[in-house]
Amino acid sequence: MRIEVGYGLEAELTDLMASRIIREIMTPRFREGDYDGGITEGALAVINVLEGQKLPEGTEVDEASDSSFYSGLSDLGDQDMPIGARILIGAFIFGIIGLFTIIGIVTPGFGWFLYLFLIPFWAMFPIIVVGVKGALVLFIIYLIGYPIAKLYLRTTPWFKKAKTDLRNKGKASIGGFSFSSGSSGGSWSSGSSSSGGFSGGGGSSGGGGSSGGW
Repeated sequence: MRIEVGYGLEAELTDLMASRIIREIMTPRFREGDYDGGITEGALAVINVLEGQKLPEGTEVDEASDSSFYSGLSDLGDQDMPIGARILIGAFIFGIIGLFTIIGIVTPGFGWFLYLFLIPFWAMFPIIVVGVKGALVLFIIYLIGYPIAKLYLRTTPWFKKAKTDLRNKGKASIGGFSFSSGSSGGSWSSGSSSSGGFSGGGGSSGGGGSSGGW
């Protein structure tokens, strides 16, 4: 189950409040098989919070335990997410942004554009898997590690050769990927003859929220 908070409501219905509604109001009824009651009371609790009311008596939790719930580097963004789902989502997220990070590091010239382009991705997506503090650590590592790695690779012979090929021939091959330069900056492609793409769209319903299971 999940309460998804739209943009603009984060101040009134915080992630912590949404988590409490799930844990303390909805989850007990879901465990009893009373799904209608859990959904109804959860929705009413959300409405009450948005109208400025407090949660019903008996749902207060110890503030210290809530603080520890979100503290520590090992704390994860969603404590109720199954470990299997966490691993799969982590593999998907870090597989994609990790691939583009490596491409940016080993690509002469164009790699600095990817460095700036990937900043918001490293700032937000890891939160889903490792939580806010864990994501902050990874973000700092990315901000510092990417330039250091790129500056170090500039001294290697193969990087110098690729840079020379891009300048003289307009293209270079690194690790099975072909890179080309032009008036628009640069581009890259794999050695395969097939290609693909994706697109998507939707509304603005990603202000925050919380998930839970029973």
